[in-house]
Amino acid sequence: AQLPTGPNATISSGDWSGVGTGTSGESWDFQTCTLLVERIGLSNASMFRPVRHWTLDWMTQHCQARFGVTPQPTQLVQQWKFDDLPAEGASRIL
Repeated sequence: AQLPTGPNATISSGDWSGVGTGTSGESWDFQTCTLLVERIGLSNASMFRPVRHWTLDWMTQHCQARFGVTPQPTQLVQQWKFDDLPAEGASRIL
């Protein structure tokens, strides 16, 4: 089977480029439904896939049906203050 394991598995997962199959696909789908929300759409016709624009509404519906969770796309930014690292004492040196 080409689907991840678990309840309500679909070919359309949290990562529209694919999450994989089996339990690893289920795990990645869960990650992209919780804290690692990826705003990935498919817009290039040369990709041999239909054009799909990413929406938080679709993602929320998928994640609630699949895992009973609501995506939190900004939680890590807020929790670890990624939006203002210099104010948190980080340097600008890469």
